[in-house]
Amino acid sequence: MDSNKKQKLIIVVLATLILILTIVIIVILCKKVSSSEKVDNKKDKNEIEKKISIKTEDLYGQEKNMLIEKIKEINKFSKNYPFDNVSKINNQEVLYKIIVELGFGQPISEKSVNDKVKYIFGDSYKIKHENLICTLDNNSLYLYDANKKMYTYDTESVHGHGASGDVREIIIKYLKGIKDKDGKIVIDTKLVYATYCADTCGPNFAYYKSYEDSVNNKNPILGNGQDEIELNDKLYRNIEEQLPITTFTFIKVNSNTYNLDSVKIK
Repeated sequence: MDSNKKQKLIIVVLATLILILTIVIIVILCKKVSSSEKVDNKKDKNEIEKKISIKTEDLYGQEKNMLIEKIKEINKFSKNYPFDNVSKINNQEVLYKIIVELGFGQPISEKSVNDKVKYIFGDSYKIKHENLICTLDNNSLYLYDANKKMYTYDTESVHGHGASGDVREIIIKYLKGIKDKDGKIVIDTKLVYATYCADTCGPNFAYYKSYEDSVNNKNPILGNGQDEIELNDKLYRNIEEQLPITTFTFIKVNSNTYNLDSVKIK
């Protein structure tokens, strides 16, 4: 065999080997890609199954109405919004708001206070039973008797002033509510704050988008601050876009207990 034929044979053999090697490499790479795709597909499938497992549904009916009523009570503590820890609300503030509602001046049982706290906050707020102190003069308003488990008005303490003030009304506009099978319920609202009342409440002259604006009587979004005004659907539509979304999150423990988890504003 002459040298030209040998050279051609060597070239053919080398080309064949290169072709075989290329095919082997391609097959190995394809297997790796296929294996990687299977892993990714498995991950995607797991994510989808996870999302399905926490399927959400719209809030409606009696549960929706009950939670809106609960939010009305929670709004009494709107000076603390937003928060992600209910226990940050001052214990004296909670005692005062609850005792005023239960019947200021009358004897009030510890159980009545506990029941009201649980209705508003669920089990997420632990009330501390103690004397109720006036924030204006630092004298006691109510005395707590741990033995009798009762609160009684302190008739020995003199208060030469009126009551502390608050926003006269907070109007709730429900946007949407969703819940998942694990008991988490998220409710989006828009809140409209009426005029702040100092000692006594007179006519309402304006509406605001926050508690702070109402207290400081600044940045009204409705009303001129001089003429009495009452919010209706037409007026609300004019200010709706100016209002932030206030989101209330609850954790449902059972049919009687809804723990307030957080209140956020965005």
